[in-house]
Amino acid sequence: YPFPSAMEILNEFTTVCGADRPVWGSDVPGALCYGTYAQLAAAFEKCQLFTEEEKDLMFYQNAQKAYF
Repeated sequence: YPFPSAMEILNEFTTVCGADRPVWGSDVPGALCYGTYAQLAAAFEKCQLFTEEEKDLMFYQNAQKAYF
């Protein structure tokens, strides 16, 4: 914790595909087997690699578009 390699993987993905595609999940590559759900969520929330707008997309808006 705070899983910097997992955040870097997510950052690389969003750089290529955009923040309007991924949906955050607790199965973040590089961290899935090492942290609690609360730690994984906090690591993403506190990560400085993404703007608040990007975090809102990945935490909420993208899932709402995909599933509802």
